[in-house]
Amino acid sequence: MTSDFKRGDKVVCTQPISTSGPRWNLPADTVFTVTNSHGLSLEIEGRTQSFSSDRFAIAPADAPSAPAGALTTQVGGAHYKDCAIQPVEFIHANGLPFIEGSVVKYVSRWRKKGGVQDLKKARHFLEMLIEMEERPAA
Repeated sequence: MTSDFKRGDKVVCTQPISTSGPRWNLPADTVFTVTNSHGLSLEIEGRTQSFSSDRFAIAPADAPSAPAGALTTQVGGAHYKDCAIQPVEFIHANGLPFIEGSVVKYVSRWRKKGGVQDLKKARHFLEMLIEMEERPAA
């Protein structure tokens, strides 16, 4: 089953939606602009979650969209926009420290932004982490 929605469509929640974790708590009648759709996974305002398409309907043309926030805006490119979950959301939700988060960031974007250079950056962060973890305790 695939979504009947396409990029640019305004959709409205037909019923309240709550998912585990802090990602989604949408009251009925919340309006969003679809930025991408992948089967049952619907990306709305830059955030992706799997939903049954019967939870949404095309919104009236004059319906206002939900305001954009920091997680729906990317400064300096679009290399994270097609990720099912933003790397920063994954890093935050899992409490990863800086070095581990940097590895996730570079590995997540290497095909769309920095190529092999991003993989080398990820490797560099891994080498730093290994070096620090192998140091004798002071």
